[in-house]
Parts: sequence; structure tokens; C-alpha cells
Amino acid sequence: MTRKRCLTVCPITILSALAFGFVGNLIFTLEIAAQASDLNPPGILIATTEKGVRYLTGGIGSSEREVMENWRANRDLKLIFAESSGHFLSDVKVVIQDRTAREILSVLTNGPWLYVELSPGTYRVRATFEGVTQEITKLRIAEHGRVERFMHWDLDEE
Repeated sequence: MTRKRCLTVCPITILSALAFGFVGNLIFTLEIAAQASDLNPPGILIATTEKGVRYLTGGIGSSEREVMENWRANRDLKLIFAESSGHFLSDVKVVIQDRTAREILSVLTNGPWLYVELSPGTYRVRATFEGVTQEITKLRIAEHGRVERFMHWDLDEE
């Protein structure tokens, strides 16, 4: 199943990168193709936004989290989403803005982990789950370092 997904996505991205001369996208696409093997759980999404922000999301189950930890290179930010009780959350709407309030990432996670490759600077992160928004207003990404943040929701138990 993983190979089928790679075969339908990778050639289009490679042709696009070649047609427009985006060497960085081509390198990233080749990185994705190399990683898309039998060891890649199908729930992990690796993507690049139209603005060139690279991210990966997933982490449902320990096997996905292990793979994601191995692939986190160059991802400066790791967000983890969970209920206050500790249960992980998926389908969290995440919006990241730069210091000028320009939206650089808008994604719906397909797991409790989100890794994002960001340039050094200050960012605003809004994460919404079931209509409740959590916010980090001044997230600082340094030149050489990783930032990890947990975002928790107090959900009523029914």
C-alpha cells in the first residue's frame, strides 16, 4: 500500500519540481521516495506546503512514532497533541503564522505528532480540536535547535 501511494504522488511532484526548477523540492521528494519503504506505516503524511514549509504528521501507535523520530531531521518544531488525561489526539487543525501574521502552515493532523521545518524566528501557533483552540503566541525557533511543545485539551468525559 505504501509503494502504491508513493508511485501516485512522487512522480507528479518530481515532474513538477523539474518543470519549475525547484531543486529543494526535488531533493525533498527524493528523500520521501527513499523513506517510503515497507517500514513506513501508512498513517504518516510527509508533505511540503505551497509556501515551501516541510512537515510530517502521524504518530498513531508506537511503530509510527518510532519511524517519525527517525525522520525528524531538519524539523525544528515538534508539536504533540493530547487530552489532559494523557490520551493522544488526532485531527487537530493547526495554523502557524510568522511574526508578520502571514500564514505559513495550515494542516489537519492525522496523528498526535506534527513535525515542522521552520526558519529561525518567532511564530504563532493555533491548534483547534473539537472547536476548542489552544495557542502559543511567541514560539521562538533558534538557529540550531529543536523546540518541542505539548498542547493539551481539557475535554469533558461523556
